[in-house]
Amino acid sequence: MREIPLLRHVRLMHRGTCLSEAWNCYFPTRLPPQIQRRLSDPTLPFGRALGPTAFRRQRLTSLPFPEARVPDTLATDCVLQHQALLFPRAGSEAKERPFACVLERYTQATLQYFRAAFQCGADFRQSLFQAESAGGT
Repeated sequence: MREIPLLRHVRLMHRGTCLSEAWNCYFPTRLPPQIQRRLSDPTLPFGRALGPTAFRRQRLTSLPFPEARVPDTLATDCVLQHQALLFPRAGSEAKERPFACVLERYTQATLQYFRAAFQCGADFRQSLFQAESAGGT
């Protein structure tokens, strides 16, 4: 049986500003049903939906500014781009094959957002999870 991948596009927004964009190409049949259900929420970031699966990430590329700039996206001020494969955590019953490929682009606003969070003494993780999320599949 041939597996059919799905494509998901999500923008992480904070107060109307795009912090990052991500494209996630994944095989839903390689994920537990509860994770598949969580991924049906277009506002939930891919990594947060996968959190309980304990995946491991294999970085393929990281491109800093200016190579990361792409004018055909919302994140036109892109300063960093990552590509990675996601695998089940070692020791899981799943076969050692990727279940997703991700492309992430981070904007200048991301740097400003975290700089402000650190200067205010805000807890890094708390600040990250309070960011608004919006997007679609």
